[in-house]
Amino acid sequence: GGVAWAMAGVGLYNFILEKIPADDRAAHLAWYSMISNGAILIGSMVGPALAGVIGFNTALLLYGLARVIAGILILRFG
Repeated sequence: GGVAWAMAGVGLYNFILEKIPADDRAAHLAWYSMISNGAILIGSMVGPALAGVIGFNTALLLYGLARVIAGILILRFG
């Protein structure tokens, strides 16, 4: 996971750098960092709570499906 996430993270960062305007890069990267860290925090709090309610296997399937949908949306509208 660590090696794969390192490559995916660098690819995501390069994708963001390609899409944002050069004259306002600092603000866009700051927003990206804040949203990314917030999503990690929320996911680490909501994930276990959801798994406790609907079951571990169902929660994993739900989050996996959400990640596939997010990937499709990025490819489609990216």
